[in-house]
Amino acid sequence: MRIPISIESIRNKNAEAKALIDSGAAGYFIDWGFVRKNLIPTYSIPNPILVRNVDGTANKSGNITKACDLYFSAGGRTMQARFLVTTLGGEEVILGLPWLQKENPDIDWERNTITLSEDPIVAHLLALERAIHLRRQPRVEEAEDDPEEELWDPSEEALPGSVPDLLPCEDDDHEDLDEIMVSYCRGE
Repeated sequence: MRIPISIESIRNKNAEAKALIDSGAAGYFIDWGFVRKNLIPTYSIPNPILVRNVDGTANKSGNITKACDLYFSAGGRTMQARFLVTTLGGEEVILGLPWLQKENPDIDWERNTITLSEDPIVAHLLALERAIHLRRQPRVEEAEDDPEEELWDPSEEALPGSVPDLLPCEDDDHEDLDEIMVSYCRGE
């Protein structure tokens, strides 16, 4: 099942996407081509994640090494999540089991609809966080002209089955959440 979502990528610019709802996916995922096309800022995660296909083989696009923190809307409701950036083979966004558990949507399989209820207190707190997030985002001109920003291509990563060079851990605000996300995706 897919739902339309609107992603805030850079100040005053929304990117429209179809999100696949997948209870078999262990996280929030976004396609690297969609990220590039919509100028969505990313950052490196401290521990690359080996991606496995359904049959257990290593995914040809290599390890996940990037993530992005996004606000997105679906069904009139705004949400926030950390998305892992990878090649999704035709999908733009995948909302996995953690999204289903957190949002607990009402799914009507006969009518093929998803309904999200909203808690007014959570909505107010999220609106405050979102306002702070928007103030920290670069203007489109800054993002396009940043000579330090490299376009990331997962096909340039290590070959499947090879041992990647591990990145040193840095003290940052994302460390605890990164460790949780990596552990969850690895099934630990």
